[in-house]
Amino acid sequence: MDRQPSPAPNRIMPHRSPILRGLSLLVAGGLLLCFLACQKGVRFYSYQPVDPHGWSCLDTLRFELPADTIASLNTYSLGARFSQRVEYSGLWLVLEQRANPTEGLVETPPPPRRDTLFLPLIHENGKLKGNGAVIHETEAVCTAAQTTPNTPLTLLVYHIMPMQEVSGVLEIGLKVE
Repeated sequence: MDRQPSPAPNRIMPHRSPILRGLSLLVAGGLLLCFLACQKGVRFYSYQPVDPHGWSCLDTLRFELPADTIASLNTYSLGARFSQRVEYSGLWLVLEQRANPTEGLVETPPPPRRDTLFLPLIHENGKLKGNGAVIHETEAVCTAAQTTPNTPLTLLVYHIMPMQEVSGVLEIGLKVE
């Protein structure tokens, strides 16, 4: 005698209304947006090449930072990619910030600002700093500064090393967070 399994009892599945489903998606999206808004992200990150045979003190790198709609406090970091031919244990770098006034600007743009950073390239034990085996990369925070709303910035980077030309440096980078 073959016994057939008894049918499963009817389960009543709750039916979600489209309004409730839409509301749930809206709340989840809002929470995600709040979470992402609270995270301080990288606003700008770029490297520019320099002459690897000798970065001249006259070779100024120029980075253009678009305007923010609101004033914000940004952290500026400078980085270097370099080879084993680098001649110094570190680089003295200058970050110059110049506001570019735009038409209809309510606030007076801030005066130019210069910050100096010593970027170490070699550890105390003599080994090269940073990531990489052939090309090394390191960076450090240079400064924090408040931006003026609706004012783009021109950021200039140059070295103030004792020698006119520094060998072994391949690229210089700027990160704004």
